[in-house]
Amino acid sequence: MSLRDKVERRREEMSDELPQGWVMAALAQLTDNPKQDIISGPFGSNLKSDEYVSEGVPIIRLQNVDRNRLLEKNLRFITPQKARELSAHNFRAGDVVITKLGDPLGKACAIPESLQHGIVVADVVRVRIDASRFSRSYVLFAINSPTVANQINSEMMGSTRPRVNLNNIRDLNIPVAPLAEQRRIVAKLERLLGKVDASQQRLAKIPVLLKRFRQSVLAAACSGRLTADWREETETSETDWKRFRLTDLLAEPLSNGRSVPDSASGFPVLRLTCLKNGRIDLAERKIGAWTADSAKKFLVFKGDFFVSRGNGSLSHVGRGGLVEETPDGVAFPDTLIRVRLRKETIEPSFLRQVWSAKPIREQIESAAHTTAGIWKISQKDLEEFVLPVPPLPEQQEIVRRVEGLFALADQIELRLAKARGQVDKLTPSLLARAFAGKLVPQDPNDEPAAALLDRIKAHHEPKSRRDARK
Repeated sequence: MSLRDKVERRREEMSDELPQGWVMAALAQLTDNPKQDIISGPFGSNLKSDEYVSEGVPIIRLQNVDRNRLLEKNLRFITPQKARELSAHNFRAGDVVITKLGDPLGKACAIPESLQHGIVVADVVRVRIDASRFSRSYVLFAINSPTVANQINSEMMGSTRPRVNLNNIRDLNIPVAPLAEQRRIVAKLERLLGKVDASQQRLAKIPVLLKRFRQSVLAAACSGRLTADWREETETSETDWKRFRLTDLLAEPLSNGRSVPDSASGFPVLRLTCLKNGRIDLAERKIGAWTADSAKKFLVFKGDFFVSRGNGSLSHVGRGGLVEETPDGVAFPDTLIRVRLRKETIEPSFLRQVWSAKPIREQIESAAHTTAGIWKISQKDLEEFVLPVPPLPEQQEIVRRVEGLFALADQIELRLAKARGQVDKLTPSLLARAFAGKLVPQDPNDEPAAALLDRIKAHHEPKSRRDARK
C-alpha cells in the first residue's frame, strides 16, 4: 500500500468517528489551488539575515508564530525590491501561517489586519483559505487542536531540530463541520478562549506582586517597621539599633576561595551554582585536583556566608548564601567570598535576610564594576557596606517573621503553579471538544460539509469535464 493510500485510509477511519454531517478532509482540499495556496518560504540562501533592514516589507519568522497569536515584537523587514523577488512566498492579512520547524511543531496563527502583506521564511508555511467557502478562524483553531497537533508530531523528522515538510502540512487531516456549525464553533471558542486568556493575564501578574511583597517585607525588616509591635511588647527601643560597616562585624577577614581544576580524585569544592535563594546547596560540588591538606584554609563551616564575586548580570553579582547545615568536608572556590561573622553581634541568618534587601543591593550594584562584560565586586567593596543591626533578640524575631511571611509567599507560588497548569490545559481541552463535535449542538438542517467539499472539487475540475457531466 502506497503512502498516499495509507493517508486516505486513515482519513476514512477518522471520518467514521465524526458527528453526522462532518467529513475529514486534507488541508489541501480546503483550498482552490493547493500549490499556490499552501506554500513555504524561500530557501535560506535566497533570504539571508544580512538582507534585513530596519523598515520595509515585514517577514514572518518562527519566533513570530505562537498558537492563535502572531507576535509582532521581533518583526524583521526586507526592502520592497527583495519582496518582489520573493513574491511567490507572500502573505496577506487573513492568511494562516504554520511553523514546520521547532518544538512544538505546527504552531499556527492568523495574519492580523495590521500586516497587510509580507513574506514568510523557509520554516513557515502560509495557508490561504477562501473565506467565502470556509471559516478561516475555524481552520486555524483546527490546526492548533490536539486532533491535528498529534498528526504533525507523528510526521516529525529529526531529533535535534524537529521538523515536518510542506507535503505533511498539505496532507493534514482536518475535521470539517458544516459551514453554519463552523461559525457557531468559532463564536463559542472565541468567547471561551477570551476568558482563558484573561485568566492567564491575571495569573501572570501574581509573580510581580509576590516579588514586590518580598521586597516590602525585607524593607520593613531593615527599617525596624516589621518588629515595631514586638519592641512595644518587650519594652525595647529602636535606638538600640546600630549601623555597622561589614568589616566591623567580621570574626576573621574576608577570604576568596581557590580555583582548582576538575579531577577524578581529590578534595571536593563547591560550584558557583551552590548559591540558591539565599542558601548554599552543599550538593553543588565537584572533585578538585588538590589534597585535603591544601584545602584546609578554604573549608566551609556551618554559619559561613558566601558572596558571589562576579556575574554577567548586575542584578546577580554579589548575591549571598548561608551554610545552614554542617558540611561533610568541602571547600569553596575563587568565585565566592567567605564572610565569617562575630555571632555575638549579628546572627548569620539575619545577614542572610537583609542581604537581599534593597538598601544592601543598592550598595552592591553601586560598588560593582564591569570588565569584559562581567560585573565584579571585591573584598574591599564588601568591607565598607553599611548594615542596620538591631540587638540579637530582635534579629531573631525579624528572621522568624520574615521566614513566616516568605513561607506564605512560597505557598501562593505553589498554588499559582497549579492554577497555571490547570488553565493551560483549558485551551487544548476546549479545542479537542470543538473538533469532536462536542462544543456546540449540531443542527440537522445544516448543509453537510461533504456538499461544500463537492462544490470545491467541482470548481477544481476542468470546464470540459464539468460540461460533460451536465
